[in-house]
Amino acid sequence: MLYATAMLYDADMTEIAARISSKRQISIPAEIRRLLDLDTSDHIVFVVADDGTITVKRPEMTLEETFGSLQAPSGMSLDLRREIDEAFAEAVDAKVERWRRQGN
Repeated sequence: MLYATAMLYDADMTEIAARISSKRQISIPAEIRRLLDLDTSDHIVFVVADDGTITVKRPEMTLEETFGSLQAPSGMSLDLRREIDEAFAEAVDAKVERWRRQGN
């Protein structure tokens, strides 16, 4: 049986049991979901301490959440693939122009 440990705000500790399924998955107990304010598709982090203690917590912020929260600066785009393609095309055009001026 797998045990999840929840750290409560007043520094008390509680053990809450969860069972590993035949697919080696666990369901996060309702009390843990409430404590961590978890919902479907949320991410969790397992922190393993040197003494073997494992803490389950909500990540600070996922990459997807961070990226989605950014606003593009005025006159700029967050479409990085397009930005890279445009910069590459500009660099190629500049090289071709230098090559032509050199008489090649």
